[in-house]
Amino acid sequence: MKKKGFTLIELIVVIAIIGVLAAILVPAMLGYVKKSKITSANSSAKSIFTAAQSALTDMDTEDVYTDLYTFTGWNSTSAVTAPANKGTTTLSAFQFKVWTYFNDITELDAFSISVASGTCDAVAVVNGNYPGTTPKQFSVDDYDKSTVYSANLTYLISYAKS
Repeated sequence: MKKKGFTLIELIVVIAIIGVLAAILVPAMLGYVKKSKITSANSSAKSIFTAAQSALTDMDTEDVYTDLYTFTGWNSTSAVTAPANKGTTTLSAFQFKVWTYFNDITELDAFSISVASGTCDAVAVVNGNYPGTTPKQFSVDDYDKSTVYSANLTYLISYAKS
């Protein structure tokens, strides 16, 4: 009489095949996770960029002299006050308008907005330790796991402008 079931050799072969497939797929999946988080950060940067442009446009239509705005560094860790020659509007009005257009900005770990001559020219964000920039998008190839990007917002802004 024949017994039903698998032999030990058949089970070992199946386990070996599963092990080889797992060794191939796990590193590939980790790359996709990193790529998706950087893509998400780039998307947040683009949303903030659009919100900043909209805020500046609104302020311009309200006869606020936005062409005088030139700053880099309004970010999540420090408030920047507008210089006295900016007219009657303070930077906090700009901040409020940006927040109105993109209120998820408070959920980011760090961000920086660069405005030159009344137009937003670059945005950098960090979500977790994954950076995102616009108009030049941060790429997966430029990502270094050992770098703390929230401490390097100035570098990310210059990257976005290049």
